Amino acid sequence: VTGSLRRDDGGLDRLLSSLAVVDVSGVGVDWTPVFDGRSASRIPLPSYAFQHRRYWLDTVTASGDPDSLGLSVGVDGGVDGEFWDAVAREDWEALGLEEGCTIGEVSPLLSSWRQQRRAQSVIDQWRYRIGWKWLAEKPVRVSGKWLVVSLAGAAIGDEVCGVFTAAGVETRCLKVDADRMTRQAIADLLESAGLWDEFCGVVSLIALDDGIGGDSPVISRGVLGNVLLLKVLHEMGAEIPLWCVTSSAVVVSPSDRSVDATQSQMWGVGQVAGLELPQSWGGLIDLPNVRDDTILRSLPTVLSREDGEDQLAIRESGVYGRRMMRAPLPGSGRGKHWRPRGTVLVTGGTGGIGAHAARWLLANGAEHVVLVSRRGRQAPGAIELEQELSALGGRVTIMAADIAERTDVAAVMSAIDNASIPLTAVIHAAGVVDQRLLAEIDSESMTTAAAAKVGGAQHLDELLGDRRLDAFVLFSSGAATWGGAGLAAYAASNAHLDGLAQDRRSRGLVATSLAWGGWSGGGMTEIGTTTEYFDRLGIRLMEPDLALQALSQAVANNETLVTVADIDWPQFTVYYTLSRRRLLITDIPDARTDTDHAVDTENTGLSLRQRLSGLDEAEQIKILLELVRTQVAIVLGHDDATAIDADRNFQELGFDSLTAVE
Repeated sequence: VTGSLRRDDGGLDRLLSSLAVVDVSGVGVDWTPVFDGRSASRIPLPSYAFQHRRYWLDTVTASGDPDSLGLSVGVDGGVDGEFWDAVAREDWEALGLEEGCTIGEVSPLLSSWRQQRRAQSVIDQWRYRIGWKWLAEKPVRVSGKWLVVSLAGAAIGDEVCGVFTAAGVETRCLKVDADRMTRQAIADLLESAGLWDEFCGVVSLIALDDGIGGDSPVISRGVLGNVLLLKVLHEMGAEIPLWCVTSSAVVVSPSDRSVDATQSQMWGVGQVAGLELPQSWGGLIDLPNVRDDTILRSLPTVLSREDGEDQLAIRESGVYGRRMMRAPLPGSGRGKHWRPRGTVLVTGGTGGIGAHAARWLLANGAEHVVLVSRRGRQAPGAIELEQELSALGGRVTIMAADIAERTDVAAVMSAIDNASIPLTAVIHAAGVVDQRLLAEIDSESMTTAAAAKVGGAQHLDELLGDRRLDAFVLFSSGAATWGGAGLAAYAASNAHLDGLAQDRRSRGLVATSLAWGGWSGGGMTEIGTTTEYFDRLGIRLMEPDLALQALSQAVANNETLVTVADIDWPQFTVYYTLSRRRLLITDIPDARTDTDHAVDTENTGLSLRQRLSGLDEAEQIKILLELVRTQVAIVLGHDDATAIDADRNFQELGFDSLTAVE
């Protein structure tokens, strides 16, 4: 196909260019030696290859030095600067070296130090936490008519209705029977409320009933009731915001001494509702477990806010808004790593992530790993995994058990306790993803999706009791942090894990919940078209070795909740803010918050109706066409609407099943 060098044109740049020609001509090229150890990453090619528009940089500095070709640019340019500054100062201690080292000794040590710092820089870029921002009061009175929905017999319903009335707000109160919360019952109840045009919003107190039972042993009745309420509002075409109230679902400050994990489930559902049904969704409001009239009187004021805050907590000290924040480890925490020992139990152990965890555990000190999955040694690849892990020198046990069944979990615990090596840690990585839109979800599907993740975590927590462990690690998901279309049940389950971790901490027990982005190497995010969806969303898949290093540091630093995700913020923000403002991410410096994409749905809707009213049909069509072209351009990755030919159909423009959903 091509030669390696040309006359008067040699060197590394020529060789790499020739290899690229070979590659695009259909011959496989292993690029690993070129990029190995250089923190390089893949980037997407242009969406359309035949637009004849320049994509690459205009100039490239080329020489025989790989660094000059941009092959060794790290995530954090400060790492290399720090490295060479220490070398120039001959500060060997800063580089982890001893005085008097020879060149032969220093070279590999320096290389190792540099690679470790680069890896840490990558991990720090992946780490986030949830914080709460104190919000100044907005002295605007609630106006209009509000609908308050509560459970029959619950005093909180009458109390809230009384507060609204005292504030001068016209209120209609509806009572739902907790034992008869069917779609039809809620529809009939809402029909009795009257004309929807009269209401400014709905406040639901249903989630305050966190009773587990009835149709679902793992999803709270309150969550199921709110999902039904949201669905019925959507089906009825009632485009008024639904606000769901919880109690002790989140930790705002150290004064919040405990968390109710079943209440936390509603916060997972809320992340998804805001993405799927922005016209019908208002937001979430959390109240403290112990509340007085002062707390309740804050509700009308909170609902009057016009700043786009949709995830709020009311406490004695004021009102707070939920924020996602970067959380790089401080210098003192970077050197801390969890070293597993004894027996470590891994649920979901024969899956892709469980297998990665097992390899890491044995390589870092665990004497015995117990891998539990529903099919055990009958799972695809389980025997090969067992052989691979045994070769690492530790003891491996693969057991078949349904982690959603308490008797199965008890049997696993008994088998471990009867063995010679004591249990020191648990990694709960079991779970399934059942992608189903809120409009299609029901009690049965939510229960099935939550069975292993929520039920398994509950059984482990109960059966372990007050047993002292080195680590109790819960594999949560970014779906509980920021949501995801079709992931309401999954987000609720992972939010429960986050709440359970905080609850265990309040009881003096160890717990670390890690809300993961996507893993490469066989995780659930590499199933079917999920990888393509993540790529479009701006969630890049993480290398398992680095993800496990992040886990090790989180456990060693005694952290309770950490989100670990590789996010392309400019791309992510475009999609995340398509339908409404997302104040959750406003404290991320590199998240795009420009108003071109941060659209407030309600304001946009009002503006559009106002613009269309009074115009003739041709002018209305022109405005609507421009709106559609703009949104299509965003989804397909174009710079602006001019790239969208209005006379071509969607399939010709490049739409497939995923882009149609987006």
